[in-house]
Amino acid sequence: MQVWAVSSYENVFKDRMIAYYEQAEYSLVMARNEAESFQVVLRSDTSFEIRNVLFSELACGEARMPSACLSYGYVDYVFAPTNSIFLGEKEGDCLRKAPCEFPDPISNDRARSVERKTTQPIWVTLSVPADTLPGVYAGKVSVVTNVGVFIVPFTAEVCDVTIPDTSKGALTYMHHQQITGAWWLLPERDPLRLMYGYERWTPAWWEVVGDIADKMKSHRMNSLYVNAPYLLLDGGTTIDENGKYDFNWSKFDEYIQFFIDKGIVKQLENTHFFGVAGGDYNQLKTWEYTLIVLKNIDGQMKLWGYEACDSPEADNWLDQYIPALQRHVIEKGWLDLWFQHIGDEPRTDLQLAQYARVLAKVRALAPQFRCGDPYAEADKGEFLLKEGCDILIPKQDIFEKNKPFYQAAAAKGVTVYAYNCVGSSGTELNRYIDKPVWQMRSLGWLFYAWGITGYLHWGFNFWNDWRTDEFLEIGEEQSRGDHYTVYPDWHRNTVRSSMRYEANRDAAEDFELLTILGRKNPALARELVGDIVRDCLSDYTTNVHAMKYTRDRLVRAAAQ
Repeated sequence: MQVWAVSSYENVFKDRMIAYYEQAEYSLVMARNEAESFQVVLRSDTSFEIRNVLFSELACGEARMPSACLSYGYVDYVFAPTNSIFLGEKEGDCLRKAPCEFPDPISNDRARSVERKTTQPIWVTLSVPADTLPGVYAGKVSVVTNVGVFIVPFTAEVCDVTIPDTSKGALTYMHHQQITGAWWLLPERDPLRLMYGYERWTPAWWEVVGDIADKMKSHRMNSLYVNAPYLLLDGGTTIDENGKYDFNWSKFDEYIQFFIDKGIVKQLENTHFFGVAGGDYNQLKTWEYTLIVLKNIDGQMKLWGYEACDSPEADNWLDQYIPALQRHVIEKGWLDLWFQHIGDEPRTDLQLAQYARVLAKVRALAPQFRCGDPYAEADKGEFLLKEGCDILIPKQDIFEKNKPFYQAAAAKGVTVYAYNCVGSSGTELNRYIDKPVWQMRSLGWLFYAWGITGYLHWGFNFWNDWRTDEFLEIGEEQSRGDHYTVYPDWHRNTVRSSMRYEANRDAAEDFELLTILGRKNPALARELVGDIVRDCLSDYTTNVHAMKYTRDRLVRAAAQ
């Protein structure tokens, strides 16, 4: 049996062999109130079974960290018949050429059977409590197998620096959760309902939602995506024969308060007013918006995401919903948290006109709301700014190529975030399964250097795609891993994390440490970032050992 340890920066494939310098030990350098992972890797010429993974407590003199601060999961693999559609053919464009099984899901299984001559990584995570005394703590991982117990000692140097709680982080981390419905899609397309079979608000449904909330907190995902029309529908909102709405906010309040009480929420991110009619990326010029409304259809209140934007029903909905929403948000004391989307990625002339019209309504009827949206074309930033949006969310490559525009906007008080999704090509940093997992972590460093305080990705748990009711395998996507970052775990009524989700957490934690260091020594913070990444397109280090070395320097410097 070969046993060794590697960092969380590496994608370990099934054919990975031990390097001459690798050993069955590991060292971490950490802040308080953060989590950091490494991988224990096993490989044998004969098949074997892992029956359990056990942890000792961690000791530093008289100080202790309990073994409960450690957790583990087995790295699983997903098959991709081809690489992500926008990746190129040059060396470095992708992690490995498909067809291939790529490491990504992290299993919640407690045991594992491993085939002969197959490498199996175990993802080990240490979460350091905020009240931990500084010092070098020693512990061990014991991998219990049918052929013996294999021990991997490790140390954690806990430095005298504490990152803020999730809800108080410097970085706003937006990852759209589709928990109470999905955007403008009809209720039967709800991802949780389709994957788990539960109706909303049942005890079993709340169990899954609670697990999602716990993972959001541990991964610093502090923006709650709010599908307000769905929540109003579930609350029992009605419309009378004269077209007057009676809004019922009970489920809206219950849902949001649940996440606030969990200590997650820095931002409440309300869904768009618009859905999209279209969807064929080969015919973008034909796309138009439709409006998401609640209406009485055949004697029953329903969510309808395909209302014509200029219909009387659309105006009636907006004229009542917008001011009522602002009043209620203010009454609940949530105004400072509220971020209102208008329409996702406006592209066509018709969409721009529709966007401007509804944004003007919001400005008239809910003038205290902060508004903005992501966009994938550079000139749309100028349009949103001209129309009066408070928040600009360019795709990361658009920001990279138009920094003076965004710096000028930020100087005028406009909030600037960034996002990534499909469409990135070649060596551009991204989060597909066929890109190195460290790329998302490096983006956290780059966002700090750019002065960006928020990151958005749309695909947290969109497991069923726009036109299907079945689980969408990553191998069926065009961009591998874009639709979702966590996986459903039907058998345990939970979700499974992924290497990509862990990297998102690491990016957020590193951003916090850079922010802390930048307040004390901005020159050093800039220097460290420059050692890791200079732009999102191609100028960054690919040396994972250099990344860990520089990250260790960051933690120690932030503690000074």
